[in-house]
Amino acid sequence: MHSRINKILIADDNELNAQIMREILRLEGYEAETALNGEIVVDMFENSEIGEYSAILMDIRMAKLDGWAATERIRSLDRSDAKTVKIYACTGSDFQEDRRKAKEVGMDGFLGKPVDVDELLNMLIKDFGT
Repeated sequence: MHSRINKILIADDNELNAQIMREILRLEGYEAETALNGEIVVDMFENSEIGEYSAILMDIRMAKLDGWAATERIRSLDRSDAKTVKIYACTGSDFQEDRRKAKEVGMDGFLGKPVDVDELLNMLIKDFGT
């Protein structure tokens, strides 16, 4: 595991996409877990140890609770890491409006789908120095 990053939480309602991303991250030395909808990702984060997750890869269009709303809920939680956990939007919709909304709801970065692995790894290196 990389020294300055704990687990990465992958929120994607496409189970195959989530498994592929988890395996890519594992091969790069990261520990990752998956959540298959927005409600699950909020619950997993809320019930985790403080600082357990360093980053969340947040799909935007998910069942039950979309990535925008899930991010807003995480950011509003009453815990010390709710405002500091890195949340990256991951979406097939790469419009300027989506990038603007990602910032508005408190996301730290934006990745188009399919995710460019080098871009993701560079983002993690930039934010965590790993």
